[in-house]
Parts: sequence; structure tokens; C-alpha cells
Amino acid sequence: EELNLPEKYIAVQIRRGDKVAGNRKESVEMTGRDFAQEALKHVSPGGPTVIIACSDDRSAAEELGNAVGRRAEVRWRKRQDVPENLRNGHWQADYNALSAKQR
Repeated sequence: EELNLPEKYIAVQIRRGDKVAGNRKESVEMTGRDFAQEALKHVSPGGPTVIIACSDDRSAAEELGNAVGRRAEVRWRKRQDVPENLRNGHWQADYNALSAKQR
């Protein structure tokens, strides 16, 4: 509902934070340009023209949007209620340090 999804869309999950860096690293980091290049292969007239960025890193979604430019529309949850320090990738140690009320 928040993203007003069309019938056809492309969803991209962008991992950042401790998923791609530090001791808990699980994957290599890809740039917004990397994700844009792959997602745009599936954009077509009559097909999907909206790309949904799924990420806990607002800057990653913005980076994808900038890389896509006007070739498609990129949407993501704005998550206004999340503390600023948690909007740029998930770092489990930082999250664990918050009080239960802050989480």
C-alpha cells in the first residue's frame, strides 16, 4: 500500500551494513550501478517499469535511483520512524546496543 505497487514491477534486495563488511560479512558489496544494470535488463514497454528497492539502507536505494535515472521509476520505503544511525545499513552490534524502547 505504501509503495502503491503496479501489477508488474521488479524488486531488488540491496544488502549493506554488516552483511557486506566487517566480521559478519556474508556477501560482496554491489554498487547501485551494478543493481541498476541488472534490473534495467527487465524493464520494457508493456512490462515492468517500476523498480522496488528493498533495503534497510536508504542511501543504497537512493544510489540505485540515481543509477537508473529516467529509464525507470525507483521506489522504496522511506522509514521515517527509524533512528538516523540505523538508516544506512544494518549493523547488528549497534542495534543490540539500543534500549528495547529505541528498537
